[in-house]
Amino acid sequence: MDWILHAAHRAALAPFFFEGTRLLLEYRGALVPAYDPQLGSALPSLSSKTLDLLQRVATHYRVTILAGAERRDVQRRLDSLRSVDVIDNDRMRPEPMDPIRALQTIGDWKKELEERLEGFSSILVRDRLFSIVVDFRSTHSPRLAERAVRRVASQLEHARLSGTNGVLEIQLAGSDHAPSLGRLAEQATRGSTLFVHGTGNQEDRLRLLASPRILPIRVGNDLRSQGFCLREQAEVDALLRMLTEGATAASRKRESGRSASAI
Repeated sequence: MDWILHAAHRAALAPFFFEGTRLLLEYRGALVPAYDPQLGSALPSLSSKTLDLLQRVATHYRVTILAGAERRDVQRRLDSLRSVDVIDNDRMRPEPMDPIRALQTIGDWKKELEERLEGFSSILVRDRLFSIVVDFRSTHSPRLAERAVRRVASQLEHARLSGTNGVLEIQLAGSDHAPSLGRLAEQATRGSTLFVHGTGNQEDRLRLLASPRILPIRVGNDLRSQGFCLREQAEVDALLRMLTEGATAASRKRESGRSASAI
């Protein structure tokens, strides 16, 4: 992957330096680590520096924070920010093709997972109506728990597994699980969008749109993938600063051009 902060790649960001560009940021995975061993499943807070940068960038961009099921907690942490939306993107999933069969199957999966994983303390098996989410970040041995979850999931008929960093999601293979960002993605095709995300699979979902107006930026390099990345979490602040400076400079240039043409 290419490091988006390198001077050679500034041209890739330049088309997004204008007011009205949508900036999508995952809270976990982009703004804060997807999992912090010291905090367990607790939600990390943003530094005052990052909060200030978000407020600055929000004066130029339409900023949306993707918080999933933690939307309310994230909203409380961002109450001081103006013009920043916080959404539960997990609730934006469309239903599978066969909802009745899906509901029955998901219920059976949840029961089986709970029975076969009962040896792990603090493991959470959540029914999200059309999928199962297993959160093992607070278990005594996350690696062993992940292997156990994957082993059980591999034996579930028609199951499709995704996720990482202590949280795995099990869906029905063949179900029409379009992007969890579905509605936002549709809007993104009508305007320029920057999507800063963690190591999950949201990038692949957005790429289904094949829109040149969407620029995914992954936090964390992956030598097996193409596209742009930030090498570490701390660089998100640098990106926010670059976006603010770029939009400010572009705005001044446009104002200068209008003034010159009026003479």
